[in-house]
Amino acid sequence: MNYELNDKKRFTKAALLLSAVLLFCLANFVFLYQKAKNELILKCENEVLQAAAEVGFFLVESVDAVKLSSYTLSQMLEKEESDEAILTYLEDQSEVFLKTIDGTFTGLYGVFNGTYLDGAGWVPEPGYKPQERPWYRAAAAMQGEVALVAPYLDSQTGSMMMSVARLLSDNMSVVALDIRLDAIQKLIENTGNESRWTMAMVLDSEGRVVAHSDETELGKTYTDAGGSMGNRIYTGIVTSENHHFTVRNGPRSYYVFWTDLYTDWSVVTVMEKKDFILMLWPVLLFFAVVSAGVLYLCIRILKKERSNYRINDELKSQLQAAATVFQAAYMIDLEKDTFRELSATEEIREILGDQRKGVQHHLRLVMDAMTDARYKARIFEFINLSTIDERFDKQPFVEREYINRKNQRCRLRFILVDRNAEGRTAHMMLLGECLSESKE
Repeated sequence: MNYELNDKKRFTKAALLLSAVLLFCLANFVFLYQKAKNELILKCENEVLQAAAEVGFFLVESVDAVKLSSYTLSQMLEKEESDEAILTYLEDQSEVFLKTIDGTFTGLYGVFNGTYLDGAGWVPEPGYKPQERPWYRAAAAMQGEVALVAPYLDSQTGSMMMSVARLLSDNMSVVALDIRLDAIQKLIENTGNESRWTMAMVLDSEGRVVAHSDETELGKTYTDAGGSMGNRIYTGIVTSENHHFTVRNGPRSYYVFWTDLYTDWSVVTVMEKKDFILMLWPVLLFFAVVSAGVLYLCIRILKKERSNYRINDELKSQLQAAATVFQAAYMIDLEKDTFRELSATEEIREILGDQRKGVQHHLRLVMDAMTDARYKARIFEFINLSTIDERFDKQPFVEREYINRKNQRCRLRFILVDRNAEGRTAHMMLLGECLSESKE
């Protein structure tokens, strides 16, 4: 056994090293977790962008229908064609668009030369003033750009409706159409029904719910719903610098992902935070397995080091206790060519001084000073360490008696402690004792 294990520094170093390994594993987990989290956030944002693209495509169809019609109608007005010709065009185009906009189209209508005309055949009640309607005012305010009028909830059908309108080249006439937003509602319902999403919605620029995975929310204005989750979501969209943020609703936390449309609308998806974290379970599971393995290995190593330290410490105490019986007791490390005192007389300490390296030299120095001249050759042969391996091959200890300068009968003994990987002696003990006060 290697008695250097008795040094407490070794156990401390092992503990510090293993602590560093655990900290390294923890740092790697934080890195991997953050990387996986960012990738998941990006994935969620991409899904919102995809939903927004589908919503945008639906709206673009309606916008394009109004743009196409406005060009033709402006030309007809410039040519001063009759109201009958304009109405015929509105009726014909209404039939065409009805087939191309998934049946949500209700027909082209508008004000032309001060007269209200409707391609779907709707006749307004007496006193109807189209110039005061929201669709006309919105188009006039946009000065030739297509206006998306604030959606509203149709009390009869329960559907969200929206008008799309445009001011014509004479700066007085307006063409418009109404569309049901059922297709957007169905899209958002399908998105919200996916297992990972808690809800999904489309909000207009004023915080009005255009579509929602929960139909009971349709038509609500979240700017007015102070303190509600919808209000916190809308506030987050307005104030957040990122396209994701978190909100709380009672004891639960939610991740909100959103993106805007060219209409200043927002497409929003919401996921409960615990569901978001569950999607990271592969990373968490991998870290848990690795951490358990590393922790188990660390505990095993620490236990082994602690056990070795305890055993060697006990052995050291036993050796030191036994060494008090001898006049000299040293632990010798032949690989490092060093020796360590377990016990010694003052005479031996004076000869050695503070030196602890050069085993053969100092062993001869001590024995030359303390051995009777008649026994020096005998004892020098015994302390020749070049033959110690050969002698230990026969038995684990060797000894020799001699007479010291005080005419006392003494004994010197080498005891094998352990060998190195090549089978050579690595550590041994030297014990010296006086067997009598005098040989006579």
